[in-house]
Amino acid sequence: MSLSPLDPVQADFVIKFEGFPKIFADGTKRAPPELLDQRVRELERLMARLRDVGLVSVSRAGPRARGQVLVFVRIEQAVLQKMRQVERSRDFLHGVVTAEELSVDEPFKPAERVRYTHKRITAPYRAASEGKGAGITARCVEFPHVMDMMPLHDLSFNQAWMKTWSRVPLASIVYGIEQSEIDKLRDHFGVHIAMYFAFLNAYSKSLVPMAVTGFIFWLSGQANHHMYACLVVLWAIVFVEFWRIRERMLAVRWGMTGVSSVSERNSHFTPRTKSLSPITGMEEEVFENWRRDVRHMLCIPVTILFLVLLVSTMAAIFLFQVVVDEVYDGPAKSFVTLIPTILFSTCIPLIQSAWRMTAQMMTNFENHATVHRFQSSLTSKIFGMQSVVTYGILALTAYIYMPFGEYLITQLHVHGYLDRLFAFVTRDPNASKGRIQPFHVSSAGLHDQLFALSVTQQLMNTFTEVVLPILLRHVEKFLNKIRGSSRRKELEAFAQTNRDQAFLERVQNEFDLDVYDEFTDYAEMATQLGVISLWSVLWPLAPVMSVVNNFFELRSDAFKLVVNMRRPIPRRVESIGSWMSVLSHLAHLSFFTNYTMLFILDALKPDSENPHKSPCGGIFVRMVLWLKAFFLALVYNYAFSFVPIIVRYVLERIMWQNSAEDVSIRRRLHQNRVALIKRFEEYDQMKQAHTSVPTLDAASQLGSFWHPSSDTGVSYIASAAKAS
Repeated sequence: MSLSPLDPVQADFVIKFEGFPKIFADGTKRAPPELLDQRVRELERLMARLRDVGLVSVSRAGPRARGQVLVFVRIEQAVLQKMRQVERSRDFLHGVVTAEELSVDEPFKPAERVRYTHKRITAPYRAASEGKGAGITARCVEFPHVMDMMPLHDLSFNQAWMKTWSRVPLASIVYGIEQSEIDKLRDHFGVHIAMYFAFLNAYSKSLVPMAVTGFIFWLSGQANHHMYACLVVLWAIVFVEFWRIRERMLAVRWGMTGVSSVSERNSHFTPRTKSLSPITGMEEEVFENWRRDVRHMLCIPVTILFLVLLVSTMAAIFLFQVVVDEVYDGPAKSFVTLIPTILFSTCIPLIQSAWRMTAQMMTNFENHATVHRFQSSLTSKIFGMQSVVTYGILALTAYIYMPFGEYLITQLHVHGYLDRLFAFVTRDPNASKGRIQPFHVSSAGLHDQLFALSVTQQLMNTFTEVVLPILLRHVEKFLNKIRGSSRRKELEAFAQTNRDQAFLERVQNEFDLDVYDEFTDYAEMATQLGVISLWSVLWPLAPVMSVVNNFFELRSDAFKLVVNMRRPIPRRVESIGSWMSVLSHLAHLSFFTNYTMLFILDALKPDSENPHKSPCGGIFVRMVLWLKAFFLALVYNYAFSFVPIIVRYVLERIMWQNSAEDVSIRRRLHQNRVALIKRFEEYDQMKQAHTSVPTLDAASQLGSFWHPSSDTGVSYIASAAKAS
């Protein structure tokens, strides 16, 4: 088949429109003429609106007989230049660009074309405004049958990217991906994608010295070592402060410094009123901060409710698992031991799914004005609860199971709860008689859980993100082939007469892909950093496994982005956003967890020399030990808080001060001041050109006091000389 005249690179965006319902495409029943006329008029209005705002559009019948129409959109060069000029003027007011950059004319990068096109399509339509958009979004009121929209992948770029990154040698574990490769991603996919890969690249490189350290401690058999705990805490703090400066340098390099202050408006934002800004004098939408704070407070009880539900469920399942794994030895043991896993795999995802929907509604209720603030709030809510699930079992094992496990199991047995539990599960009233094993607390569970998080979980993430979507698409394609009807074949025959059929099929395949959300990738890396900084003192091989995983993670994330995901819509960012706060909290919490775990585990050893250990091991003594560990950790953690300040000060001196990026920022501020002074000077020169110098007659008109004949200063001095 010859190359389609619709080159995919030339189509900046594609809009999917429902020409008629799918039921009329799959069955033998034909659509009513009235419905088809209505859809035709809506499609004509849609394309007229696109052309009205400076967008070139053309429609094609979609493939696969789904009753869909694909509208291809391309933005005109004049519209691009106008939108850039408006954006730069706004950026200049917020200090993002300099006065000289306002008039710089440079070629538009692919990411810029896609971003401006999306903005032109979705921005509100204002008939009398030059900066109007088409006001088209999926399922909007004016165009209810717009199903979806997306930019198209550039296959040639994707192939070159995969080819280049697949040839990166093992030495890249130490040296990482070159900055020029990250810059290419910025130009093609946008700053937010490049920022993620820059973060993953920097994080992976920083893990190498920690992996070497962990391997040495593991090889020497020195797990739970205080020196390793100090090193891993220091590493976490240094990396967080390093990345804080690194992302600032990238923002300068990419011209994004200060761009968060001009974040896009949140489409769900509902202002209470409008008023004139005391700063700009322009009309602005207003929703007072105190109202948002009140809404925040109203969301706290809901958050606590979900937190209690989640922790209670996890604690119950964890206790059940301990009982069936280490205590029960009755009939159907192989089946009973699977029950906790089944409960965890069903109950926890349901709670998390409910929390995600609730978090979305609460964040909408908070009514954030910008996309940046909305995303930050939503990320904090979702990842916070996800962290409870990820680290909750480890925390229960370290802080509840280890010090209080024997007491809890003994109490359950003495009061007959174990007998009732086993009788209920096995439907046998005598299931527990003579079937209860002696119970002793073991730290092996902690190592198993860390191995699961560091190895098994990461392998599962890779499989579900890379391999599983491909398998599901092949299954769906196979199922579609075995389905069919006479009407469907008739519509497919019509579609095949289109000379652009191969290209349209590719577009439809991209519409079937998932929308990329960097939350999953950031959450995976933040979770990994938490495992290393908070818990790897128990298993020092965790950093080694993470280094190996991240070498492939860079490639698998790239593969996932171009094969399993739609092309993302570019966004301008100057940092990794709220994930910076997540990393800071994890690094700060690492001292607390490492100290308390080592304190408790050391005191519980039979041959421990811990001065806080009591000669007896009753429940009261264990509680006192637990409280001592937490109290001392809080005291020492407060004293330790000066370390991040020192690290930040040192890194600022080494990395930032007088660097090219620092000089660039100061030069930008200087240039803006110089440009302002020049404008005042030009104004003064124009004013002086229209103002004459005072003449003698003008001075005389002021009165005899100002006449030169009244000037007696010189004659006074001269007369004094004569007198002497």
